[in-house]
Amino acid sequence: MFGGYGGIRWGTGMSRAFQYEKTQSRIGPPLWENPMLYVENSPLFWVQKIHTPYLTMANDEDDAVPWYQGIEFFSAMRHLGKEAYMFVYNGEKHGLRQRENQKHWTVHMAEYFDYFLKDAPKPDWMEKGVPYLEKGKRDVTPLFKKSTEDR
Repeated sequence: MFGGYGGIRWGTGMSRAFQYEKTQSRIGPPLWENPMLYVENSPLFWVQKIHTPYLTMANDEDDAVPWYQGIEFFSAMRHLGKEAYMFVYNGEKHGLRQRENQKHWTVHMAEYFDYFLKDAPKPDWMEKGVPYLEKGKRDVTPLFKKSTEDR
């Protein structure tokens, strides 16, 4: 919350300070009056205590949250040797709008939870990673059932 405090939500122009103090976060006082409240509410300061595998998505045109902070958090997890996976969809905002990206994320999220909750085999993307130039190229369409309208 330190890094975002002085910024704005790019989509609405809303002040992050106002959001953090009065609305969504409801922290109360400004950063300079009680900095420890902002430390306590900043996940990056507590990353060393995480023991649960982590999966996230941070899109490069997100106009609601500072998407680069997702990269910072992911990098901290990996720096500490913690199991972490991150998907970045280029050209997407806070939520996925493009149908192919929605399918891609759905399949990968299901594989992640199947591995951890259903003892399914570990998917290749979790085991080996995905080279940057191959990012988003996996064809997941065959994994979706056709609806009755498509038949």
